[in-house]
Amino acid sequence: MAVVDYTSALDIAPKDAVLWANRANAHREMQQLNPALSDINRALELDPERATSYYVRGAILEARGELEAAQNDFLKAYELQPQNTVFKQKAGK
Repeated sequence: MAVVDYTSALDIAPKDAVLWANRANAHREMQQLNPALSDINRALELDPERATSYYVRGAILEARGELEAAQNDFLKAYELQPQNTVFKQKAGK
């Protein structure tokens, strides 16, 4: 249901980076990694300074087995929000 709800919300607010990131995360949780990656890339196009989006993309890439790219995104999330303990841990800091 979350994907359906976020899709409806995106029909109303297609430039909302948070909605794109949330739908990406919903896709990721359902193991729909290609649509998840597409959505999170759109979120980052709209807001390239949102740390959580880098973290979500890192999780998607990690699930796809793209570990180096995932680590780069975890590091970027940490750089943007160094006080976040989850980002710090995933970045290996």
